[in-house]
Amino acid sequence: MAVVFAVLHVGYQSLPDVIFVLNVALFFGLARMVTDSIVGASLAHGLTNVLLFLTMPLGVNHFDLIAYHLCGP
Repeated sequence: MAVVFAVLHVGYQSLPDVIFVLNVALFFGLARMVTDSIVGASLAHGLTNVLLFLTMPLGVNHFDLIAYHLCGP
């Protein structure tokens, strides 16, 4: 399944991206085997998609906002 998941990312035309996604998918599979639950992997995948496709394209970088509030201007 990890290979299928990685192949689905070939459309981005980036070999490093496909390799990264394959490693993440293998990690998610390992986490599922250890915990016998897909909740953690599902939440991590969903949060990543929200950040990558909803907030970052709008120029909202939550990490910069947190650093600004913690450290000041």
